[in-house]
Amino acid sequence: MKNKINNIDFEQKWVESVREGDMQAFKKIFDTYYEQLCAVAADFLGSIDLGKDVVQEVFCGIWENRKNWGIKGPLKPYLYRSVCNRAISYINKDRSRREAMERYIQTLPNSNVFELFEGEIDDVTHKVWKAIRKLPKQRYLIFVLHKVHDLSYKEIAESMNISVKTVDNHMWQALRFLRDKLDKDKT
Repeated sequence: MKNKINNIDFEQKWVESVREGDMQAFKKIFDTYYEQLCAVAADFLGSIDLGKDVVQEVFCGIWENRKNWGIKGPLKPYLYRSVCNRAISYINKDRSRREAMERYIQTLPNSNVFELFEGEIDDVTHKVWKAIRKLPKQRYLIFVLHKVHDLSYKEIAESMNISVKTVDNHMWQALRFLRDKLDKDKT
C-alpha cells in the first residue's frame, strides 16, 4: 500500500510539473504509460496504428491544455479513461456506433495484444490465451485491464464507468470460465 501511495504522490508531482510546462515530467508520464495505453487502444480499435494515433492525441491534448489540466485522483485510471473516451470518439466520428461495435466484437478473438507475444509463448500459455479470447467482450476487456495492464478493480471501474462490484463479478466469472475451459481441455 505504501508503494501505491508513493506512486500517487510522484504522479501528482508530475502532473503539477506538467501544468508548469516541465517537459521532463511530461516525458516521464509518457514513457511510463505509453505502451500500456497503446495496447488498450489497439485492442479496443482493432488496429495497432489507430491505437497509437489515439494515445498520441491524448498526450498532445494534455500538453496543449497543460495549464488547465484538471485531474482528480490517480493518474493511471485518468489516462485509461481518456484513451477509451478518445477511442470511442474516433469510432463515432469514423462510422456509426453499431458498425464500430460489430467490428470490435469481430476483432476480439484476434486481438492485437496477443500478437505482441506470438512466438514467445508455450503451448499451455497459448491455450490459456485462446480461452481468454472466448470471454464476452466486457469481461475480456476487464480481464485484460486487470491481468495484463495491472489496473486495480477500482481503476478499472473508474476507467469504464462501472461499479467495483461489477468489475469483481466479471473477474470472478472470467476466472470460473477459464478454470472450467482449461479443465475440459486437459481431458
